[in-house]
Amino acid sequence: MNHTSLDALDVNSIDGSHVGVMLDDVDADTPLSAMTKSPVEAIRFRAEFVARASRNLRVGCVLESMLLLAHNLGLCTMGPSTSAVDESIAATPRFDYVPAPTSPLPASSRTSPRLAFADGSVRPIAHLSR
Repeated sequence: MNHTSLDALDVNSIDGSHVGVMLDDVDADTPLSAMTKSPVEAIRFRAEFVARASRNLRVGCVLESMLLLAHNLGLCTMGPSTSAVDESIAATPRFDYVPAPTSPLPASSRTSPRLAFADGSVRPIAHLSR
């Protein structure tokens, strides 16, 4: 859910021990206070925002600050897979989860969707744990 949907959510009606919320489409326009709301456990950054952050120093600082805040809050962070680009002026952001590279295998022999972790390991989405 995006930050406007989160604002409309009645957090008191949610059983926080059974439900976690992922803040989606996070970019420079997302208020930092949205990341601190109670049911939020994970945030997913918008791919366009991450791409812009690699080319613009100010936007790169915003992304870096948001990642640091998320990690300090104990939130999982998800971002697009990033490749090294010659025009990049910022350090490569460190997300907890990024999409795994696509498999060269035919679609019929692929397993469930997978995510790559910062440590280089890859696991099926169904087996992810926080």
